[in-house]
Amino acid sequence: MKSKMRYRQQRFDCGSFTELNIFPVFECRISPTRHTRRKPSKQAQQALNQKNREREVNRVICANFSGEDYYVTLTFREQPDLKAAEYCFRRFLTKLNRLRASQDLPRIKYVKTIEVGSHSGRIHFHLVISGKGITPKDIADLWGLGYVDVRPLQFCEDGCAGLSRYFVKAKQDGGDKCGNARRSWSCSRNCERPKPKNNDSKFSKRSVCAIAESGEAENIFRKLYPNHDVATCEEFFRDETGLYYIYVRLYRKGTKLSI
Repeated sequence: MKSKMRYRQQRFDCGSFTELNIFPVFECRISPTRHTRRKPSKQAQQALNQKNREREVNRVICANFSGEDYYVTLTFREQPDLKAAEYCFRRFLTKLNRLRASQDLPRIKYVKTIEVGSHSGRIHFHLVISGKGITPKDIADLWGLGYVDVRPLQFCEDGCAGLSRYFVKAKQDGGDKCGNARRSWSCSRNCERPKPKNNDSKFSKRSVCAIAESGEAENIFRKLYPNHDVATCEEFFRDETGLYYIYVRLYRKGTKLSI
């Protein structure tokens, strides 16, 4: 039995930024009597999983935050254990929400990661939080447990791709700094999690091959999406399937960028 294949465009709209994943999907498996597709190596699969985590964090940040919000680092003067550190963070959020409630603002949104220094063992938090109604002094005063660094959240053409990479950075053994091999970040429940919009008729195998082999992929996507500029455009061929894949990150024209 032959495997039916079609190309899918998976689109994520995240505020002023848009992501496109164009990849083949198969309706049924190839018969055991036929040559089966090779699985990617463990190392290749780990690299792909890491890249997908980075993109997920970037989507959440771009969908929920702007240049009016903050990137914050929270440290401890006296080092707690991980459980106590998480408790301190929850208390900090409670104080922030009380401050926002006094101004009739909704509960704070945040994306955070907890990091343990690989040499010092010192625990600290990195987070992106809502800035409205809160000043850097408020954050420092309400934390009160150590040094606080507060910076305006900065967006480039790729959104916050660099920051997102830092949030999910992994050790060489495949785990994050806290020894968690699967997930090193979290976000508040009120954060929007962009969902994909799938289109299985926009691109054919022939058109994807033509784009990937043209050397003009960026210009082609600029014409397909005239209200956007192209930040990233990657075309690659996978030996496991013998097919092309395309990834594109776009930003709306007129978007205010920090970098």
